Amino acid sequence: MQRISFNDHWQFKALEANEFMPVTLPHDAMQTEHPSSQAASGPAGAYYPGNQYLYQKRFSVPDDWKHQQVLLEVGGIYQKATIILNGHVLKHVIYGYRPFMVNLTPSLQLGENQLQVKVDNAELPNSRWYSGAGIYRSVWLWHGDTRLTTNDVQITTLAVNPAKIRVQIKSLSDNWQVQIMDGTQLVASGQGQSIDLKISQAKLWSADTPFLYRCRVQHGNDRLEIPFGIRKLEWRPQAGLLVNGTPTLLRGGCLHPDNGIVGAASYRESEFRKIKRLKDSGFNAIRSAHNPASTELLEACDQLGMYVMDEMWDMWYQEKNEKDYATDFLENYQDDVADVVRRDFNHPAVIMYSIGNEVSEPAKSEGVVMAQKIVQLFHKLDATRPTTAGINLMILGMAASGQQLIPGDGQKSDQVMDSTAYNQTVMAIGTQVNKFALDPSVDQATAPMLDTLDIAGYNYGTARYDLDQSQHPQRLIVGTETYPQNLSATWQKVKRLPNVIGDFMWTAWDYIGEVGIGAWSYSDDAADFFKPYPWKLADAGAFDLNGQPTGEALWAKAIWHQTMGPLIAVRPVGHEREPYKSAWRGTNAIPSWSWTNCEGKLAKVEVYFDCASVILELNGHQIGEQPIEDTRAIFEVPYQPGKLVAKALDAQHQVVATSELQTAGDSKLHWRYEDKLTHDDVHYVDVWLGDDQGNFIGNSADQIQIDTQQLLGFGSARPRTTDDYRTASTQLYQGRALAVLTGPVDQNLKVTLVSK
Repeated sequence: MQRISFNDHWQFKALEANEFMPVTLPHDAMQTEHPSSQAASGPAGAYYPGNQYLYQKRFSVPDDWKHQQVLLEVGGIYQKATIILNGHVLKHVIYGYRPFMVNLTPSLQLGENQLQVKVDNAELPNSRWYSGAGIYRSVWLWHGDTRLTTNDVQITTLAVNPAKIRVQIKSLSDNWQVQIMDGTQLVASGQGQSIDLKISQAKLWSADTPFLYRCRVQHGNDRLEIPFGIRKLEWRPQAGLLVNGTPTLLRGGCLHPDNGIVGAASYRESEFRKIKRLKDSGFNAIRSAHNPASTELLEACDQLGMYVMDEMWDMWYQEKNEKDYATDFLENYQDDVADVVRRDFNHPAVIMYSIGNEVSEPAKSEGVVMAQKIVQLFHKLDATRPTTAGINLMILGMAASGQQLIPGDGQKSDQVMDSTAYNQTVMAIGTQVNKFALDPSVDQATAPMLDTLDIAGYNYGTARYDLDQSQHPQRLIVGTETYPQNLSATWQKVKRLPNVIGDFMWTAWDYIGEVGIGAWSYSDDAADFFKPYPWKLADAGAFDLNGQPTGEALWAKAIWHQTMGPLIAVRPVGHEREPYKSAWRGTNAIPSWSWTNCEGKLAKVEVYFDCASVILELNGHQIGEQPIEDTRAIFEVPYQPGKLVAKALDAQHQVVATSELQTAGDSKLHWRYEDKLTHDDVHYVDVWLGDDQGNFIGNSADQIQIDTQQLLGFGSARPRTTDDYRTASTQLYQGRALAVLTGPVDQNLKVTLVSK
């Protein structure tokens, strides 16, 4: 079959609206709504209201398709989607993150056709974060003589030295020609429905060497080409995770599904940009929290080299929100798994499946049975990858004892503690929550679930790592969710303990929703866990919403030994008090030494590097020397413009590396198109107030506006804002903003400063 993009020329409207508007997919319908303090989504959903929507597209079928099969491939629709062709209902899909196929052939007609998609996201709250709505991922049309798509061809690496692969084609016919291509060079070929092929001098796929071959499958007029990597996984207690026989540690971060100022829309350029920036900062793995990743994200990870833990659900059959997927879970989970495995199988980046996040059902025996069923289903459909889950040891332990732990409430309850209650608790007691995992009752409660998994996933359970090396020597562990400020100590355990394969910090990239969960804020309304409207962002992330590295990204890079010299960041200067602090952030520093009207005010400078100590100099004068603790040194210095220099010293007090931050020179508003990573028509434009070397004013909050007809999104990483990302005006945050445009490069683009 042939696959063609089906994203163009759609019409869209809210169901009760009179007029359609033209849209191009992917499209986040929730961004057309207006947040308010009364919205049922509340702080979890960034105060966006829900709605019902209708998409439609008219398309023509040529005469030479008369005897062909025609399928629709959908990357994801949030949520409760109904697919209708020429008035015939073809499919209902409830889960908003499920990729799926629809056979259009029975209701298709030669000539004009009308495809409609009804979407129901009216009932809220149904998510613990901003979900977006509508057809927010891409769609494609398949047509050909057979019903064979890339999801029906499975390529398995049997061995890597020498390389041997198996190509299996899910078709009644066995007359398939198979060719393995390295660029334009044919490296292996065969014929049949299931064939084994040897690849001489094979180039193996890993995050460090993301080489992709193409498998060409042909039968008559039908031809498919499937990119794949020759990559073999092994996982064994005391040996860890092996990729192509090489022990591998995961330097990971969790990712929620939105793409910042374009909402949940999964543009190809957006996903590639995100993965490229994470990889350049030292990450080699992501966890899709808490839902299956988009196809575009997986393709970015395949091509750029990033391991993926693809997670299925945030809940099973016990609800975490009043209107969430729990009611429909039991009826649909098997189809969810089957569709995700079909889509993921040939993506070498996917190295494990997570069967859930912080589910409390396994506190009871029926929940453990549920876990066993899901694991067995994954093993049946894909025996090449391990299963895991993000198990919060404290939540599961408390659920097993019948308690709901809410700050100030020590009473027993039949209500199981959910993730929101857990988050409230952590706000109250901080990272000490890790110590709860040491309780023997917690081990007893969690063992049945953890030992069901191929790799036990611990959410905030790093305190158990050493203990479980002896108590559970056959258990392989991954830190599915951890505090970023604990990374230095955690990473030492990962390197030292053979039963721990890696770490995934919360979180790699900031996101919409769960407002203020990671905020270090000077705002008076930031004191409590639930931040009121108009808070919009979680303010948690090694990278901010617009993809700029924070001190946490620099800190992690140093911990992982991914930098050749010290890295410098500065906490916001000029505030008269300490910020309200969240447990999900270890620093609010940013890499800037430009703070307007702050001369003489105290600046806290952080330097990240693995060395003995650091000397800090300002304008040629030594400020002081500090020892490195947890891969960080902190200095206090009165702010003065100029050059800030960090010198890293070894144990013999010799300078081994230096770095600097420079105050911006003559400052003005700058913008530039970022380098393209894909061939789609989406462009990112970086905006900053500073000099042309990229030095930006760290405390600038100026209002700016953009002049273009091609706007997809415009905004800053400001976590508390009423800005509408679809409009042409926004407020800088820490001196920066971002624009996302569609179409060709706009030669007349203008960004102007409105006010200070």
